[in-house]
Amino acid sequence: MTANKTNRIIKIKITILQLSFARLKDYYAILDIPVSASVIEIKKAYRKMAMIYHPDKHNNDPYLISRFDDVKEAYETLINPYKKDIYLQQRWLYKAQAQSIGEETITPPNILKQALELNKAVAQMDIHRMNHVAIISNIKNLINADVMGKLVAFDEQEINQTILHTLVRAMRILPLQQAVELCDYLSPLVKNDPAGQEALSQLLQYKQKQKRKELLQPFIIFLLVLIICFLIWISGKK
Repeated sequence: MTANKTNRIIKIKITILQLSFARLKDYYAILDIPVSASVIEIKKAYRKMAMIYHPDKHNNDPYLISRFDDVKEAYETLINPYKKDIYLQQRWLYKAQAQSIGEETITPPNILKQALELNKAVAQMDIHRMNHVAIISNIKNLINADVMGKLVAFDEQEINQTILHTLVRAMRILPLQQAVELCDYLSPLVKNDPAGQEALSQLLQYKQKQKRKELLQPFIIFLLVLIICFLIWISGKK
């Protein structure tokens, strides 16, 4: 098998693994319209939803702001022919892979639910065959810049801490360098959270200690072999 073909297979496997954790938003369900809806129907549905969820009507409630963002995102995608075509292709791919399509709004409880699912999936992987690149990609997709900003805005520290600790458990199987990368990436989420900062710090300490053991292991084995050889040599002298 050629190197190029091997690389293509690896990329395909990574993409499938990413899809298994990612969730595609159901823009039609968000706007409460059928897939066959016309442009006029899409505009009408958006105006209706905007009247219900606009932040100005709810004293900037973070949950309703998040819902309004979804409504706006759905409208801007379905009203644009180019974006709509890409979205429909994504829907087809997700359905072909039997992956989740839903209308879940970005909220701390929903993100926690997805983090738990990701951690469970990682825990069930074969440690010798798992794809570290895909795991990192999935964590970054779950806690992307938009999600991180909204989690900080919600300021539900107890749930945010649970999300972080769940991700930290999934990150324990990663090599040191990749764990450092993710800790840096997640640092904005714990900017005002000493407990979260401590969790990331403890993870890095654990990985650094593990790395030192890995580096020392060959020398320890070599030393044990020398000792065994010496004992055999001594016993042969008697």
